[in-house]
Amino acid sequence: MTCRNCVWWKTSSLQSAIRLACLLLLLATPSIAQDTVGTKPKEIEDSLELSVVQAPIVNVTKRQKRVLLWSAEIGSSAGPITVNSGMVFVGTNNSRDSGSDVDRAQLMCFQDIDGLLIWENKHDRLPSRVHDLPTQAIKSQVTVDGNKAFYISNRGELVCLSLDVERGFPIGGVAERPQAKTDWTLDMVSQLGVFKRDAGDIGNPISSPLVMDQMVYCLTGQGSMSGYEYLSKGQPILTAPSFLAVNKRTGVEAWSSAVLGDGLMIGQWATPVAVQVKGVTQVIFPGGDGVLYGFHPLTGKREWSLDCNSPARSQWSSGKRGTRCFFKSRPTVVKNILYAALGQDLETPANFAAPVVAVDLSPIGEFDAPSLLWSFENENVGQISGEVRFEDDRVYSVSQSGKLVVLNAKTGELLWLNRIGESSAMLGAPCLQNQRILVNTDSELLVFTMTDRPQCVVRYRFPERIENSPVFHNGIVYVTTCGHLWALRVDGTVSKKTL
Repeated sequence: MTCRNCVWWKTSSLQSAIRLACLLLLLATPSIAQDTVGTKPKEIEDSLELSVVQAPIVNVTKRQKRVLLWSAEIGSSAGPITVNSGMVFVGTNNSRDSGSDVDRAQLMCFQDIDGLLIWENKHDRLPSRVHDLPTQAIKSQVTVDGNKAFYISNRGELVCLSLDVERGFPIGGVAERPQAKTDWTLDMVSQLGVFKRDAGDIGNPISSPLVMDQMVYCLTGQGSMSGYEYLSKGQPILTAPSFLAVNKRTGVEAWSSAVLGDGLMIGQWATPVAVQVKGVTQVIFPGGDGVLYGFHPLTGKREWSLDCNSPARSQWSSGKRGTRCFFKSRPTVVKNILYAALGQDLETPANFAAPVVAVDLSPIGEFDAPSLLWSFENENVGQISGEVRFEDDRVYSVSQSGKLVVLNAKTGELLWLNRIGESSAMLGAPCLQNQRILVNTDSELLVFTMTDRPQCVVRYRFPERIENSPVFHNGIVYVTTCGHLWALRVDGTVSKKTL
């Protein structure tokens, strides 16, 4: 029975139709916690993206042969992965060495087809945790150039290894494991006076080398006393270099720059990039002061600098943290536009609003200074410490608070934001392959569709904490956890047999 004395029916038929349409629209529209558009990100703060909740879960174990190609033992901490020339490189520690009770960091090299250990290269610890955090892995990503591998050790050494070593090794104890062949080592701490500064108890990022032509470029790791003002020894030398270029064959310094001086906030852990604009080649160093610096690659002449902090951000001073941010990862350059995230140290709360910036590099071709195109920051996104990725005019990144963030590459507009987990790897970055977004939380590798409204299609769950971002190479995805290196077949689809 219909009650026509109700207020609803006392209104005109047009009003009734409008109210009914609005009611149906509300019922048909998902709540913002399930939405993928970042117009009201605060309301999705505590809810997982719906497709993550609904996605099938694949448990990655050594018995899961349909997904797992192989796994290899590493230490309890792991750095970023490099896959090149049939080899997989990963920094770690020596916790797997049952015959040793001395804490060391090491670089391990495996065959990519079966996970066979080719060699390892060990490094002793520096005496102070200010400079070298105990049990941490080597967090510098290996750069391969021909038959050479370059990286920065936990001791602040720029190392060049020869890859011309015999593969395979006899079964036996620690002493029988093959060792890498070192061509040269430049100790930036003892030889250049660098005050190597680690990030804190949470993590230990290190710059990765850039190899171009006959030179190797890197940030030295020069840091400040911020947070350690109470220590009376080991004060930084302000004239020690922040940026360095060496001959790749000899390791001899070609030039260096101490331009930052006392402008450093904490440390320098980002990685330089090389650009060429209208025939003009420069090396860009992301500084530990939040400033980008452009240098002539051969002479070391500083061509320009660009502060990527807003004027409203406060300076750091002795014993007092400001709100200014600095670079911690490698910038991404696409079509003369540089994209990068800034932030503070890894112990800064994850909801600290830090910028992602886009910089127009085209003026370099006219021997002029680049300019800032846009800067994005949002307290609901928080701090992004890893690299940002570019695809189809969109910038993808992962926040430390466990959110996948998609920005318009031309305008910096927030296109998509949603929580994918409780947290992500501290220096985590999405991996974009075959129209899929691969991103990890602390315990899972998630595969999203690369669409306007990304949907999670599968979750690969690991038995150990994931340490770094996934790497895709020749159809294989490599993942490091605190104890293993994993090689997986990941195609974004899951069958019942796989589950």
